[in-house]
Amino acid sequence: MRSSWHVVPRPGWCQASGRSTRGGAVQQRSVTFHSDGRKLAGVLRLPAGAAPEAPRPAVVFCAGMSLVKEVWLPAQAERLVEAGFVTLNFDYSGFGESEGTPRRRLLPWRQVRDVRHALTYLASLPEVDETRLGLSGTSLGAAVSIAAAVDRRVKAAVGIAGPMDLGRVWSRFAGFPAFRAKVARARERYVAEGEVSYVSVASLLKSDPATCALLEEEVENYSTWSLKITYESLLDLFEFDAERDLPATRAALLWIAPEKDELIAGCEAQSAYAKAGEPKAIVILPEAEHVDVYRAESPAHQRLQDEQLAWFQRHLGAS
Repeated sequence: MRSSWHVVPRPGWCQASGRSTRGGAVQQRSVTFHSDGRKLAGVLRLPAGAAPEAPRPAVVFCAGMSLVKEVWLPAQAERLVEAGFVTLNFDYSGFGESEGTPRRRLLPWRQVRDVRHALTYLASLPEVDETRLGLSGTSLGAAVSIAAAVDRRVKAAVGIAGPMDLGRVWSRFAGFPAFRAKVARARERYVAEGEVSYVSVASLLKSDPATCALLEEEVENYSTWSLKITYESLLDLFEFDAERDLPATRAALLWIAPEKDELIAGCEAQSAYAKAGEPKAIVILPEAEHVDVYRAESPAHQRLQDEQLAWFQRHLGAS
């Protein structure tokens, strides 16, 4: 595994000789680990003073559709690090700086396996308490995190603004049967001829113009991010059900749902909540839309960060 360290001072803090004069500096390291033969790239963050003598709780962050480790979720990770948690943001197989071909082939169950390998990597670190591991996911990453929470090492998980049964979500859209048949034909061409075609993520999210606009604006700022995924892999999205293993999941589960989400119906969180065992909770973000969970200036974004931190502190323990 490769790694490289650099020190990240918190905003507004004075830096001297690599140490902050207020509370210490976050240690940030580029890392790699392996998932079913593919090398995955990640960013590991450790709080000031993290040491093997006092291992910390740790959380893996699960990105949404097409997103890479540098986009949006680092803000959530940094909030947890400030509270004493170790965090890992990483690129799924085939995305960003991680290995995997065809590029940007979105296979949700493979992403779940990537997450479970990420947990194994975190658990191997001397600064991490392997008995206090958590997951957090946003949008499609919420489904991935909840599905991966069946792993008995996971003590707590948070799903933010995410679908749970993707087949149920997609079936609500007009013309879905014809669209699914078209995707199935693309899968046939991929299997028979190796033909790879791509579809724009923005074109799949037309029901939420605000989120589409934010994606198209922000993608220009990240060289490893593309808004295109393989067309035939949509078939795997249609068949992905994060609720499948909920009855067997022992982790403490929190769902956070924007009240006015035009992309993901609020009943997704309610359905999953009904199937999950205790402890569990749902938080509704009043007046919030899907896009607000990404906007740092949004009151909903601040609220979700507060709720998430409180959940992990309660179920993973304070650092």
